[in-house]
Amino acid sequence: MNALIWNIRSVNIKKAFKRLLSMHTKHIFFLIGLMEPFQQAYKLDSYRRRLGLETALCSVSGKIWAFVDAEYEVNVLVDSVQQMTLKLSNSNNSTEMIVTLVHAKCDRIERRELWESLYHLASDKTLPWLVGGDFNVIIDEEEKYGGLPVTLNEVEDFRHCIQSCNLSDLGYEEITHLIKFGSDHLPLLLECKQQVQQFKKSFKFLNFWTKHDTFLDVVKYNWETDVLANSFMTFNVKLKKMKKVLSTWSKSTYGDIFQKITNLEDVIKAHEAIFEANPSYANREKLMKGRRKSLQQTVQEFGLIRRMKLQKKQSDFIRHNFIKLMFLHTMPLRKKKVSRILGTVGEGPSQVPPAELEHSEAQSATPLHATSTPSVAEEQDRAPVPPAP
Repeated sequence: MNALIWNIRSVNIKKAFKRLLSMHTKHIFFLIGLMEPFQQAYKLDSYRRRLGLETALCSVSGKIWAFVDAEYEVNVLVDSVQQMTLKLSNSNNSTEMIVTLVHAKCDRIERRELWESLYHLASDKTLPWLVGGDFNVIIDEEEKYGGLPVTLNEVEDFRHCIQSCNLSDLGYEEITHLIKFGSDHLPLLLECKQQVQQFKKSFKFLNFWTKHDTFLDVVKYNWETDVLANSFMTFNVKLKKMKKVLSTWSKSTYGDIFQKITNLEDVIKAHEAIFEANPSYANREKLMKGRRKSLQQTVQEFGLIRRMKLQKKQSDFIRHNFIKLMFLHTMPLRKKKVSRILGTVGEGPSQVPPAELEHSEAQSATPLHATSTPSVAEEQDRAPVPPAP
């Protein structure tokens, strides 16, 4: 269960939203909080559909967007200029939590309204509470690199708010700071790890394999087998062999798509740290070169991921319609069976053929004594009369 909080600085920038899509494909967020989307609120739903999430919300200021997965029921508790507070309820595991997304003002006096609203929320807090976003203030002077100097009073206000609300700064240990790409702010990745039973993945044939130059050669070379059996057994052995071969070939040819993106992000993180420590022209060039390479690689890998998702969607569509078609084909047989049962019992309109119905009525109209065992008197009456002497 993962969440993302990011000051995206405009969803209109193509590389920023592409980055968001690739991160969501990799981490599968149940919550995405964006600050400063710089986009009209009426376009919010189009971005929600592209992300594939159920709920989309925009704050009254338009500076905060929230996207939530379908598993969660969302209630808006507070919607103000500097923060939007949501209550998320998951009926599947009966869990609830409060999430406050923040985009604070740059002025210290205006931020007091934000601190007051957080005090009010903390006084009535009974559920787990996550507060994140862009506070436009730091908690420690060591977090500041360049730019305008920060005053001690601003830092003290922020610290006092955190302590009074009984909050704790997760810092760099429990939150993953992703690379600064697509925006001048780092995306914050929150990971809630759960112990999940591991299952062996089933083999899936990916259609884009056929586009590779070496695919047909691999299939032709490994299709031959020396098994001497009937046609069915031989074909089954070939399929099993081909599954292993294609799985190995795919790993060596395409590799782990998500791991490639992670490795590039680690390289860029290292370049960012070097550049912040020594902002020279050479270090800046290395950082920009790494970002360009990451963008090219992300676009390429994201194209493969999109093909995989499209193939899965098509197979699900075919499977669903096949089941529906089979159900419709069995309906006439079910109706005939039900009709015969009703005709036999005699309830409702009879569905028995007319000839069988007349025969049944004739049998039901026969007197009981006609089919009973004849008595002794009746036997004597039926005996032949002897001739006269």
